[in-house]
Amino acid sequence: CLRGSAGVKPDFERILAALEKAAEIQPSTAKYHLGLGYYWKLRGESKRAMRYFKNVKELDPKNHEAIREIKLYLDRKRKAEERESASGKLKKLFGASKK
Repeated sequence: CLRGSAGVKPDFERILAALEKAAEIQPSTAKYHLGLGYYWKLRGESKRAMRYFKNVKELDPKNHEAIREIKLYLDRKRKAEERESASGKLKKLFGASKK
């Protein structure tokens, strides 16, 4: 549903409403929370997606998809922090660029 099919744009509002309703009715069903995690990841809301993936991991500690998504997120976050840190060290070493 989230990806749509050839030439058909997904109805994101309808998908979100259905996933939220399903998670509300059956809050202990991991697949609905996983769907919400993928929904928010696709929409570019990685922090919000992580809340759902972590929730899935609590509900089902062996859920490989949630574990993979959490690991990917943490790896990307760590790499971004390393780049930021390296950039900051270079700025201190060479000074900030002058405009």
